[in-house]
Amino acid sequence: MVDSVCETWLFCAFDVDENELSGITIYPNPSHSIIRVEHFDQPAVNAAFSVYDLQGRMLFQGDDASVVDVSVLATGLYILELRIGKQVSRLRFEKV
Repeated sequence: MVDSVCETWLFCAFDVDENELSGITIYPNPSHSIIRVEHFDQPAVNAAFSVYDLQGRMLFQGDDASVVDVSVLATGLYILELRIGKQVSRLRFEKV
């Protein structure tokens, strides 16, 4: 099933339930400097990540999503995409 509400065409095209990564928690949200990511209550060290603006532009990425430094971002809303294997999760967060 494809989600009917999408931020941009980029996220809409790939929001498919069977590949959705579950058990993800991000905090604090909103954040000033860092976001911690947990996968089933454990640090998400095995998750790769990308940060996108709401226009779908990738701003940066990394291989260890357990702590994501967002201090360089301007105040606003962003999408954190997490990947473990072929499973993907996209979460919205706010930088303040």
